[in-house]
Amino acid sequence: MLLAASINPFYFEKTVNLFVALAPVASLKHVEVPVFKKLSKLWRPMQIGVKKFGAYDLFNANWLEEEST
Repeated sequence: MLLAASINPFYFEKTVNLFVALAPVASLKHVEVPVFKKLSKLWRPMQIGVKKFGAYDLFNANWLEEEST
């Protein structure tokens, strides 16, 4: 479902009302990027901040493509 939604987001935007994915799809245990390593240790304060400010969706679908153009 995640792959299909990333390939054709407009179709799933019209047809799927709610999609809930259980469990993380990846683990940050073996990530070598220093920024991600630091952020993975600070997940609890980040979760509190997200709940407090309501910033759930920071990057929409294809945000990198939109920003690069």
